Amino acid sequence: MLAKCSRCSQTFQTDRYGEQFCPFCGAQVMIAAPAGAAAVPGAPGAPAATGALPPPGAAGAAPGEPHEAPVDNPNANGGWFNAAMATWKQSVFDPNKFFQGLKPGPDAGGAVGYACAVLAVGGLLAGIMGVLQSLAQRAQMEQLHEQLSQMPPEARQFMDAFMKLAEPGIGTVLLTPVMSVIGFFITAGLLHVALMIVGGNKHGFTATLRAVGYAQGPVLFNVVPFCGGMAAWIWVLVLTVMAMAGVHGISIGRSIGAYAVMFFGLCCLCILPVSALVGAGMASALSH
Repeated sequence: MLAKCSRCSQTFQTDRYGEQFCPFCGAQVMIAAPAGAAAVPGAPGAPAATGALPPPGAAGAAPGEPHEAPVDNPNANGGWFNAAMATWKQSVFDPNKFFQGLKPGPDAGGAVGYACAVLAVGGLLAGIMGVLQSLAQRAQMEQLHEQLSQMPPEARQFMDAFMKLAEPGIGTVLLTPVMSVIGFFITAGLLHVALMIVGGNKHGFTATLRAVGYAQGPVLFNVVPFCGGMAAWIWVLVLTVMAMAGVHGISIGRSIGAYAVMFFGLCCLCILPVSALVGAGMASALSH
């Protein structure tokens, strides 16, 4: 049936009455059942049996009730773009309701496509902002180059090469979205291993992939100059913790524990090789 949003006046397709989210603007609206509709068994608006699950895509379900994300069922939510926008608004601004009871499967649904789209756009914005900030700080960079001229030739050449490598350009703008998408799959894999270690793997890797995918919404805030990237990273971290707890049905503490295990493991992987190199260098120096 067709329903009309009281906020944006857009019409959308739905298969139930009651409280739900508009797929166009994300507003919470009440679709009232016509008189007598509840009296017909099985008709839209009829009282559901106790314990019955809401229909697919019922983003307006109460927290804790199993539900899909709008982008899991785009045909019922105004097409993929409108469903993705509704998913973004709900996951970013109403995460407690969105992630509690989010279905873990049976497949990844629209989570992977949604995450890849958000990360590609967010990575592109981050690359563009990096270039613009570099242009804005050109005077400081020129002053730094003047200071480098007073350094020994070997050190100056090394610093020049490093600064050229670190300076963002067109390659950075194009490469950042690709690296963001690759990083998403790596993060999902590492977090799933960490969940297995802390005993939080209740529904398999698909559930973890959905949780990490639907937590990527704040990446779009990379467009905010200077502080946008850091704020987006912290926001994604918080949403990922909430998402893993909701999808796997575990406590927030266990979800945080999985993140801690992942970071500890990464630190060990980084520190051990560096320590080995430093130790080898010291041993070589002492032997001479």
